[in-house]
Amino acid sequence: MQVKIHEELEKHIWPLKQEEYKLLEQGKMGFYSKEYSLWMTPSDIGPLWFHASMIDDKTMTEIYTKRPMALSRLLRIKPISDIVQNEQLIPFKANPKPDNYNDRNYTQKSKGKTNVYFIQSINGGPVKIGIADNIDLRLKQLQTGSPFILKIIKVFEGVDYGFEKELQEKFKRYRLHGEWFDEKTLNLI
Repeated sequence: MQVKIHEELEKHIWPLKQEEYKLLEQGKMGFYSKEYSLWMTPSDIGPLWFHASMIDDKTMTEIYTKRPMALSRLLRIKPISDIVQNEQLIPFKANPKPDNYNDRNYTQKSKGKTNVYFIQSINGGPVKIGIADNIDLRLKQLQTGSPFILKIIKVFEGVDYGFEKELQEKFKRYRLHGEWFDEKTLNLI
């Protein structure tokens, strides 16, 4: 399949290299905004269909599309259209997300490598142990639900997905709720 980005849209996207066009054609290319918290993740519907999510820094809420949308339509919706007028979108390699991705039905895990993070409030207290390919994005996502400013304490990069579970099992006696642990775990890393 040959994907051609309309010239009106092309000015809002960083210039793509030939291998990035191939990924776009395969539906394995997403876009994000560095200045604003906007992410457009490819959908399994096909090329140029995306799930979009952004974090509104003023209200600290996440806004996302419930279903995938065509890129041409996404770029005309406020506040996304306002963002792309001020900043070019940066491409990133990503696996397509299923049609129901933003219904929060995350049942499939990649078999590759990931990062395990420890995140905590700047005031101390409970520690979140989790996984993310993009730690900065994950920090922003967690920040929307926290009344306290959060910071990254420790990151193990390029580890197997099972490493997170190993750590959580190791610290299970310090588990407070879900993936949140007593701050004593930081002394045991």
